[in-house]
This record gives sequence, C-alpha cells and structure tokens, in this order.
Amino acid sequence: MKKLFLTSVTPNVMGEFVKFLGKEPSKTKVAFIANAADLYENKWFIDDDRKKWKELGFNLIEIDIRNKNYSELKKELETFDVIYVAGGNTFYLLQETLKSGLNKIIIELLEKGVIYCGGSAGAVLVCPSIESVKVLDDPKLAPELETYDALNLVDFIVLPHYSEKYKDTYNKIIADYKNCEFVKIDDNQAIIVEGDKYRII
Repeated sequence: MKKLFLTSVTPNVMGEFVKFLGKEPSKTKVAFIANAADLYENKWFIDDDRKKWKELGFNLIEIDIRNKNYSELKKELETFDVIYVAGGNTFYLLQETLKSGLNKIIIELLEKGVIYCGGSAGAVLVCPSIESVKVLDDPKLAPELETYDALNLVDFIVLPHYSEKYKDTYNKIIADYKNCEFVKIDDNQAIIVEGDKYRII
C-alpha cells in the first residue's frame, strides 16, 4: 500500500509525520532531495527543512539527482526508508525527475514500502499533471521539459501554501481546470495518502 505525506511547509508538520511513520527517527534513513531549489540563490527553505529533519534525529543523507541515470540513482536510493523531495520550482523538478528516472524509482520503492514525503513542489510532483501551477511557478526555468504529466500517484492536484493572500489566484486555477480535483493545503497542513484514500491533517 502506497504511503505519501504531502506538505506545504514540511517543518511545520513534522510532528505529524513522525506519528505517520510509526518508527523511531533515529532508525529511519531519509533521502533528502533538494534539486527543485537548484536555481534559487537563497535556499533558506531548504535550510529550514534540513535543520528540522536533523533536529528530530533522522538519518538524513542528501541525494543530488542531476547527471545520473536510472540505474545509478536506483542503486543509490534503494536502501532508504523515506524519500523526501523538497520545494522549489515544480517544472524544473519534474524536468530533472524525468531525466534521471526518479519518477520510475519512486513508484518502485513505494511498492516495497518506502514512504514518500513531498514538500510544496515535491507534493505537486506526485499529481497527474503540473500544468495548472503555471501561474505559481515559472515553466521557463525548465527548458528541457517536454510534458507536464507528472507521477500520477494520486488522482488530485495539490495546491500548497493556500492562504487568503492567494485565494483569488487559486480559485482561478480551479475555475480554469474544471475537470481536475484540487486539494488545497495551507502552510500548517498536510495530506496523508494511504492506498487510494487521503485525508488532510
């Protein structure tokens, strides 16, 4: 049964993640993938993520998916208990995910009981498509991306960082993509997916 934990701001809900995990952080090996932020000069949000994972005692190992093929990356990731994909630019993240084969690897690892945790762009990555977030992220930062089709691990589209400030923008996205199901979460919420069911916490 696939298990996903999808967030807007991961450090804000890590207590819930530990409960969801059901084992000691110190006995949990986490692959920390921060490539979505490669193009950002100020990676403060990645620093916040890293700090929180380490504070809680997780065995955190940083993995760079760039310039690796499927076989290389799979060998690197197959010993982990949790795959964490942090935030940044969703389009660049999908580009690098498809180039490296991470999309296939995540699906294979989920079948073996590995937990996927995605923050912001990392949460949107598991949706059927990322096309609808074009107004939130710049697709031009991913010049090699040929499709907006994402991992399709859930049948809805995550809209992270929901707040009154972005209410009109998000409502327009929902209106423009009437055939899609959207799940909005604010910076203190997360979506837990177990099998084909999900709940917001």
